[in-house]
Amino acid sequence: MTKNNSSVLSSCIGPSLRLVILAVALTATADAQIIDETPTTTGLSTEILQSRIDQLQESSAYDETTRIAAVELYQRAVANLAAAAAHDGATERFRQSITEAPAEAERVREEVSRATATDPLDGLAVSEYTAASEIEALLQRERGNETADRARVAELRQKLSSEATRPQAAR
Repeated sequence: MTKNNSSVLSSCIGPSLRLVILAVALTATADAQIIDETPTTTGLSTEILQSRIDQLQESSAYDETTRIAAVELYQRAVANLAAAAAHDGATERFRQSITEAPAEAERVREEVSRATATDPLDGLAVSEYTAASEIEALLQRERGNETADRARVAELRQKLSSEATRPQAAR
């Protein structure tokens, strides 16, 4: 390549390349905001990016390929900012669940403890003089109660397990 061709090439690519580098930098800034735990204010907003997209689409200073590439990068930056906002909301919900989970787990443990602390035979009104048919009816009723209690205990254990793993999911 001759010196003349090189300067023509650099003058054509120079502004286009600078525009693409700017768009990549803006996209990287949006990506960095998503990764960072605490959101930072960079002055970058979807409105600013959208106005730059509009300016690019109306501009004739850049060739079509460069313009399309830059618009796509700006649009990706807009999408990244929207994702960052959604992640901020999810992060706050996870932080809240981390603080609430121990109390909820303790409440469930106490409920399970109360359910298993009572003696099921205390409530039965059976003596040696009770008729067999009455004992059978009581037995059937108690079996139904036992099934319901087992289902409730299984539900509470599942809830306790789910609550215990929630803080780990937030990390």
